[in-house]
Amino acid sequence: MVGSEIHIKLNNLSVGYNTGRHQRTIIPNIGLEAPRGSLIALVGANGTGKSTLLKTLAGLQPPLQGDIEIQGKPLLQYSRPELARKLSFVGTHYDMHAMMRVHQVVSYGRYPYTNIVGRLHEYDREQIRKAMHDTGIFHLRDAFVGEISDGEKQRVLIARSLAQDTDIILLDEPTAFLDVRNKFEVLHLLGRLAHERQKIIMFSSHDLQIVLGTADLLWFIDHKKIIQGLPEELVLKNTINELFRHSEVFFDPDENEFRIQRQHNFAVNLQGEGALYKWTQRALDRLHIKVAHQKDLPEVTIEEHNGEINWIVAYEQKTQRFQALEELIRFLYSLGLAQ
Repeated sequence: MVGSEIHIKLNNLSVGYNTGRHQRTIIPNIGLEAPRGSLIALVGANGTGKSTLLKTLAGLQPPLQGDIEIQGKPLLQYSRPELARKLSFVGTHYDMHAMMRVHQVVSYGRYPYTNIVGRLHEYDREQIRKAMHDTGIFHLRDAFVGEISDGEKQRVLIARSLAQDTDIILLDEPTAFLDVRNKFEVLHLLGRLAHERQKIIMFSSHDLQIVLGTADLLWFIDHKKIIQGLPEELVLKNTINELFRHSEVFFDPDENEFRIQRQHNFAVNLQGEGALYKWTQRALDRLHIKVAHQKDLPEVTIEEHNGEINWIVAYEQKTQRFQALEELIRFLYSLGLAQ
């Protein structure tokens, strides 16, 4: 649940790059606040500055203008060891050597708290074990990084940041290269950790459809500005579709999914209900057949009996029955209705 205590405050912040004598501003004049106990998704098209903003917040590159406050203190006033106790950054798993063991990677999260030789005490080892338990990888503790899956590697990096015990965790594309199941599981894990441990967890992502069902807040980058809001609010205000305004892709709020605006060759009158209706309509739409409720069109009725699906076409006083969707569509095109 989103809290009221502010842990990150951006004051007139501009991010980008200094290239020689020139300055390239990617996002100017950002003024936002991030409350604790929230999972925040940073979304936007490629090149809009998601990674640049995350790296600036993490202190990995300097801001071009303005300042960042972490728990009421300017970021630039933190020493590196102090900042490492407040904020952790999770990049890609490619910075882990394949021959490292999982528990070794996770143990690196304790470096801000160890002495110069990196000696771990019992409390450190307890934090490492807890981080591996919380991320579901304790059983992999002795496995080599090269032996585990991409989804498990992502959990190892999250465990390392949990062992670091910071109030703020920033992640750059944590669901990239993961299958659908792992995408959902990783984001569900991040949301649970944000809520239960009252952390700010901010991540960048291209997986909008998954993000809309998991994030507490969206920071939506468009036209060099960031719009903040609840995911549902940005859907209702059509902000999400702004990302696709020059594309055939659009977000359908009724179906809660991204779809392609297609040109249709002809239309049919589809009769049915539930999942049978929805998935038949999707197949027809994909193959450029529009569903429209007009009496003069071929009528397609869906029936199911004892687990057997039938599509019945009625047109010009003739009736035809099909048990395969592919056969139905082939027949519809054979009627010569295409314009």
